Amino acid sequence: MDPESFDIDVVTLLSDDAQPYENNKNIRIFRVKDTSFFRPFRFLTRTNKVLHNAKALWNILLQNIFPEYDGWKKNVLKTIASLQNDKHYDIIFSSYGPSAPHEIALKIKKTSDAKWIADMRDEMSLNPFLSPRKRKKLAQIEQLIFDNCDMITSVSKPILEDFKTLARDKAEHIRFLEIRNGYDFPLRTHDSFRNDLFTISHIGSFYGERNPSNFLSALSLLHKKALLPSIRVNFIGISKPISIPDNLRSVVNVSSSVTHYDALNAMEQSDALLLIHPTTGNKGIYTGKLFEYLGMKKPILALIDPNDVAADLINHTNAGYSGDNSDIETIQQNLLRLYHEWEANTPRYFNIELIQKHHRKEQIGRLENSIIKLLHE
Repeated sequence: MDPESFDIDVVTLLSDDAQPYENNKNIRIFRVKDTSFFRPFRFLTRTNKVLHNAKALWNILLQNIFPEYDGWKKNVLKTIASLQNDKHYDIIFSSYGPSAPHEIALKIKKTSDAKWIADMRDEMSLNPFLSPRKRKKLAQIEQLIFDNCDMITSVSKPILEDFKTLARDKAEHIRFLEIRNGYDFPLRTHDSFRNDLFTISHIGSFYGERNPSNFLSALSLLHKKALLPSIRVNFIGISKPISIPDNLRSVVNVSSSVTHYDALNAMEQSDALLLIHPTTGNKGIYTGKLFEYLGMKKPILALIDPNDVAADLINHTNAGYSGDNSDIETIQQNLLRLYHEWEANTPRYFNIELIQKHHRKEQIGRLENSIIKLLHE
């Protein structure tokens, strides 16, 4: 957001390698330590399957049994109370997930005249990957949010519509605004780039049902038929062990967590980019990775719900091909299409105007305008 127009204090979680305090023009960042006795594991590097599953099990137990980020919430409330002694805040902005920021914002709102914007990056109680117990708890928090917030933002219109439905008659006093994720670098202009081997890369981790099994099955079938003689596949930023078919071991490269700079560089050095998100029945799923892929102007092979917003955006930007993650035949067809386009050096004419609308500055501009309107109500 524009530091010339907004005086911003950010209170967030202190990670091991970060400074507790930063000041950049009118943006102050306070990083607060989580002193909870029980804390979740982070998945930053590759581990063996047993250790990975043990960490995942612990995090699930933590979500369902113990209060999440309890020590952090207490410390954040103390930090904000101290800040309020010196400054009056017009806006409270909290972002999910986890739910801890919303729980903190709820307590602040009850003793403040500030407007509260509850930002939903994902579904809460409608998330199909969460346990029934966790979803029930989130449903209770949602109703408290609906009772007290002034605006709800989310990444897509279908998710916003779900929140409107959950809010029922409470939705009448809430503003709903779509603010999509975006890319935050200059739109790339490397149209002539081409590797000696067709290189397709997936950037980011896998979890739950989001895994490359079906992609690897489709690739293995094509490889057995010798239809992809010059191909390399990169999985970058992987913490969860993946099973690679024997006939692909010379083709597939797997690397652990990398910096954001290195992740962008890996995208730039690829001929195509792989996006995987299984169809769940829930609508409005873009994934943040899609926008960085678009900003790179690289063809996308998307294993996603073909009838959801991400597939629609890929189609309208002419950025690649989409098919259901469970449809092995379509995955093969789309992969071959991209391979043959690379082989023939066929140019791709992206919808640049539409892609540019998904730069973060464009999305943040929409948020800034909505905040100004909210303050003048």
